[in-house]
Amino acid sequence: MKLRVLEIKNLKVYFKTEEGIVKALENVNLHVDKGEILGVVGETGCGKSVTALTVLRLLSNTSEISGEILFEEKNLLELPESEMLKIRGKEIAMIFQEPMTSLNPVFTVGQQLTDVIMQHTKVSKEEALKRAIEVLRLVKLPDPDYIVNKYPHELSGGMRQRVMIAMAISCNPKLIIADEPTTALDVTIQAQILGILKNLKEELGISIIIITHNLGVVAQLCDRVAVMYSGYVIESGTVSEIFQQAIHPYTRGLLKAIPPVDEKVDKLKVIPGIVPNLISPPSGCRFHPRCERFIDGRCNIYPPEIQYLSETHSFMCHNPYELL
Repeated sequence: MKLRVLEIKNLKVYFKTEEGIVKALENVNLHVDKGEILGVVGETGCGKSVTALTVLRLLSNTSEISGEILFEEKNLLELPESEMLKIRGKEIAMIFQEPMTSLNPVFTVGQQLTDVIMQHTKVSKEEALKRAIEVLRLVKLPDPDYIVNKYPHELSGGMRQRVMIAMAISCNPKLIIADEPTTALDVTIQAQILGILKNLKEELGISIIIITHNLGVVAQLCDRVAVMYSGYVIESGTVSEIFQQAIHPYTRGLLKAIPPVDEKVDKLKVIPGIVPNLISPPSGCRFHPRCERFIDGRCNIYPPEIQYLSETHSFMCHNPYELL
């Protein structure tokens, strides 16, 4: 049996705003095993980043959270902040979406790396600097001794992203959450970043949650996939199950929207409509206003329940497609 590193159970997150209560997450259930890469996909506004930030308890005070987030059988939602400070960066690390805004512009790369290392390990500044150079070398940055003295603005986007990955692995975490780690990078650099993440899994046994819009990234990198829509995990399974046997209309829509590589098309396929306003989401299934398999009197009244095709493949839909 695989060792479970993280398990999210029935997670709900609501935000109080002047306009009303934003129902950001509803009964989210996810898990990550040791040495596994889980891809979390869906359109902007589906709850992917909110899920990640909730794991690290980085949400604002306006949030209301219920459910369980079990990390090595400890519920992170019940831990005091002093314990969370020991876990953030040390046990669970996060690679944020935009390295230019995540790195401090007034400190060198070396200063920022050594601060993180010294915060979580009892080492001297000299030892921390050695470790910083070591992790920069591990993420394949050229001439790490030179890079540690550079400021973020002196590096390219790809180099800054590697610095963020180096910072994430500097204290040997058990879990890394990567939020759109290849955003705004060209295809060649994207491939290099994904290769680094894959090597971290294979060589260090680190578990990874990767949040992305790019299904190509998921196919190349991940072991399992969770598809989110409007605060719900509407389908999840292994990469082969999702890409070859997806049955939820939303998942099928995402797959159909991928441009074909073997033929020329004049118009790309899209899912009609937009992600709903989560202050007043649709009744029943939240996807029903956009769904081509909508059943009146059912989909717009009753929220679908989780159903299982196998131990690894689950979905939430009243009228799913048949297996391919």
